[in-house]
Amino acid sequence: MSITVPNGGEAIALDAITGKTAATGWTLRLYTAISPALSSGTVVAHLTEAAGGGYAAIALTAANWVTTPGAPTSTAYAKQTFTFTGTLTAAATVLGYYVTRADGSLVFAEALAAPFQPANNGDTIDVTPAFTLGSIVND
Repeated sequence: MSITVPNGGEAIALDAITGKTAATGWTLRLYTAISPALSSGTVVAHLTEAAGGGYAAIALTAANWVTTPGAPTSTAYAKQTFTFTGTLTAAATVLGYYVTRADGSLVFAEALAAPFQPANNGDTIDVTPAFTLGSIVND
C-alpha cells in the first residue's frame, strides 16, 4: 500500500523542512472508519480511531526514525505491535493507520492491505510506518 499525505500533512512537512516550526512528537493510531476515502483533503475528523479491546495509540520518538538516503530516499520507523485484549468497540474492523503530531493534526495515513478484526485476547497487528521521497528526476 502507499501512504497518503493530505494537504495539511504536506504543510507540516514543509514547515519542518524549512525550520519554520519546531519538531513535535508524533503518535501512531489505528482507524476503523473513514469518510470519505483517503485523499489529499483528509483530516483527522474524517477518521474514526479504534477504541476498546485494549487498544492504545503508540507514541513515536523522532530519533527512532531511520532514514536511508538513495534513489529514492526513504524513512521508516521500527515495526510497532498493537496487542488487543479482545474485540474493539462495536466489533469494529481496523482499516488502516494514521500518524498525528502533538496538536492532533494529521501527518499521514495508510490503508492496510487487508482489514483486521481483533477477536481474542492476545491478537496483534503490526504496523511499520514508512515513506519515500523521490527527487526531481523521479527516482
